[in-house]
Order: sequence, then C-alpha cells, then structure tokens
Amino acid sequence: MIEGKDVYVCGVAGEYCVKATIEDVVRFAPEKRVFAIVDLIKSVDGSSYIEHDPFEGKVRFVTSDQVARRLAVSQEE
Repeated sequence: MIEGKDVYVCGVAGEYCVKATIEDVVRFAPEKRVFAIVDLIKSVDGSSYIEHDPFEGKVRFVTSDQVARRLAVSQEE
C-alpha cells in the first residue's frame, strides 16, 4: 500500500528496475501522481527519460531540485 497521493521514483537501471516500478504504480495505483526524478535515475545503457518518455504522458519528469523546492514549500504551509 502506498500512502499519499504522490509517488517519487529514482534509482539505478532506469531501463529495467526503475521502469518496472513506475509501470507497476501506473498500472496498480492509477490514482497516484508519479514523478520520475530524472537526475537521480541512471540507466545501464546511458539512456535518459528526458530524451524519451516511455510512459505515454502518465509520469511527470522532475529534477531533485524541483522536488526539494516543492517539499520546502509544503512544509512551510
């Protein structure tokens, strides 16, 4: 069970493990907003989600700086 409405994903093997995690969240928890933290995802083959969106627009691509700013604002509220 994933708590909250937002899911942030990062990790290594972006074209395998990270991709599978994102696909599972999109499939099994479609009500969640999925954010891929692109500067914290490394792929074995060197590819990047910035260059190619394999998720058909169902995932938002953000940087770790954007996430940090968003979390800082939400803590101030």
